[in-house]
Amino acid sequence: MSSFVDASQIVNESGITSSYTFAYNASNLDKMAIQAIITGGNGTVSLQASNDGVNYSPITGASQTFTGSTAVMFDITAFSYKWLLIDLVASSGTLDLVVNVFGRKYGAYAN
Repeated sequence: MSSFVDASQIVNESGITSSYTFAYNASNLDKMAIQAIITGGNGTVSLQASNDGVNYSPITGASQTFTGSTAVMFDITAFSYKWLLIDLVASSGTLDLVVNVFGRKYGAYAN
């Protein structure tokens, strides 16, 4: 992996029946693509941001309602917060969630 990008699977959770949240320290990234792969039911997945890791605010345009298994991609072209929160709420069924992050490390600019 080069110094320009960071790629990692940050969530692999099974058996979600109501809600699931995961806070990710994204302070080393300034651009990222978040892929949420959801199987098994219906619900909503959204992203929120925070600088203190306690008080989160929704990221505009980063919420997706789904019916059935799906893959959702969020493209964040400017991220200046320390924490990223993945919030999954199941409305029916039992969900499995995998989240992958691919992003440019803060301050790593190509020529």
